Amino acid sequence: MAKPRNLGKALYSQSILTALTELGEEIAIDQEGVINLSFHAIFAWGSAGTTCKAFVQTSIDGVTWADIVCFAFGVAVLSKIAAVNVITPVAVLTPTDGTLADNTLVSGFIGDRIRIKRISAGTYVATTLNIFMMQQ
Repeated sequence: MAKPRNLGKALYSQSILTALTELGEEIAIDQEGVINLSFHAIFAWGSAGTTCKAFVQTSIDGVTWADIVCFAFGVAVLSKIAAVNVITPVAVLTPTDGTLADNTLVSGFIGDRIRIKRISAGTYVATTLNIFMMQQ
């Protein structure tokens, strides 16, 4: 019997139907001993639609949110992964909110909470987006 896959903690799981901007649930991050946060985004495209972007965002105060990963999808079934290294030095950054370049990430900065910001255009049919996170 095949061993079940461990996809990590579910951060976001939604059907994508109409064009909209949506914020996922805020999830607390236990930062003790964490070196990497790995993300796995699964875009199960059905048909139609235009673009769908999922921004992994972090905050240290719950008010100012900063993009740390941008997953960009269009009209194809895709699975993407990204790993943000917490110990990589980073210069002073201006937080972006839903504007990080497609399929890029920013390492070195993790607040005490994470959320997903999803921005989609066009009307999708039978399409879902699932994002999982693992702390390492």
